Order: sequence, then C-alpha cells, then structure tokens
Amino acid sequence: MTCEWAGCRVQARHATASPTRTPADRPTDAVLAWLICGVTYGGVATGRYVRDIRYRRRRPSLWLHFDGEDEEDAVIVPSALPFLTWQEQPSTPTAYLRLRVRNRDGRDTAEDVEVLIERVRELEPRVGNAPSPSPALGNWPLPWSSSNPTTTRLTVPSGVARHVDLAHVYRNEAATRGATPLILDIRPEPTMDRHHLDFGKTEIRLVVSARNAAARRYVLVVAFDGRWGQDDVWNHLRVEELREG
Repeated sequence: MTCEWAGCRVQARHATASPTRTPADRPTDAVLAWLICGVTYGGVATGRYVRDIRYRRRRPSLWLHFDGEDEEDAVIVPSALPFLTWQEQPSTPTAYLRLRVRNRDGRDTAEDVEVLIERVRELEPRVGNAPSPSPALGNWPLPWSSSNPTTTRLTVPSGVARHVDLAHVYRNEAATRGATPLILDIRPEPTMDRHHLDFGKTEIRLVVSARNAAARRYVLVVAFDGRWGQDDVWNHLRVEELREG
C-alpha cells in the first residue's frame, strides 16, 4: 500500500510467505504507513507555523506619538522668512510641530518608513473667517527632521523613535494680527501655497507605512488662532488629539 500526503510517500510492503506473519498483520502495516506520513506532515506544518509566529513577532510595529515640548515634539528654532536672506532677517523664531515615529522594542528594523498626509480638512474656521473648503493635499509625504539632504523615507531601528516635521508657524507681523498661517511641511512643496492653512481647527489624516511593516492610520487635530505675540506660542498653537483611526 502507498500513502501520499503533502509530499510524503510511504510504501507499506506486505509479506506473503512468512511463517511469522499472518493476514491479520497486514492492516497493521497500512496503519503504520499512515502514521508515518501523518507525523512527517505534522512536522512540516509545525515548522511552518513556528516560522510564521517568529516572523510576526519580529515584524516592525510603527506608532505615532506627540508629547509636546517634553519630547521635543514642539520646538522653536531660528530661521529665515521665505524670500528673505539671512542677512535681511537672520533670526525669525519659527515654531515646529513634529511627530515621533517609534518602532517597538524587539522588532526588526523598519525599512523605507514614510508618513503620508491622506486628507486635510477644516473643522472650525478662525474667528472672523468664513468656512474654507478642503485643500487638495492627499498623498503628500512629510520630511524626516534634520535629514540632509531632505528625505521622506528612512529606516527606524527597533526601540528607536525618529521625528518627522508636520507643520510650522513664523513669528512675523501677520502673527501679531492673528493672520499668520499654519504651514504644512509636505514635500515637495505644492504650488499656490495650498499647504498654508488659515483654519482655526484642522483635521489631518495620516498613514505610517514601511516596506516590511503593516500600515497604520491616524487622525490628528491641530488648533491655531493665527497669533504669536509676546506670549508663548503654545498658548495659540496646540495638538488637541492624536489617535488611530
């Protein structure tokens, strides 16, 4: 008798002229052949199962975080205003909102990690402004902070967090009147300043992806009244919510 199962082939031979074997012994040989085949198949299946479990346990797991000034997710740095040289305006304060992308401990390095903006819409207009339509800003990547040259794809090792630039605000003359925009740091920069937002409260939908990790989607809500005077900018610019969704 022959057993063929999942690539396993076992031939059960029956002795026909043996003084020590009887016809009653022959079913035992068939059962033995099936048992050998089953054990072989079970070993192969178990090996594959263990490999799959090990792969899932090692696969990168990426998360977005925002903790304000405590983790340098909200920072103020000097920079030049657009279209002005450093000699004309060498130290214009600029407030940056940044997000941390973290790869969970004990995982493989995440490769080609990217944070994309999928959608932007106004939740509330600024005081005195009419409601604004949603800008066409879907599928624009965010740059990794301090990357040189600027890049939108990066590796993130296990247990490590790296920043992406989300948006920034200039402390300029318009800010004293409550009229400076929230500027999204997407790359490449869109034409017609579509990424300059005059919303009071903005919802931004994001997706974090990598070549070897499952994508995660997030909803972020940013409030900004367009002001930055003599007081702290974080009284006017704040992340109100960051959640998966």
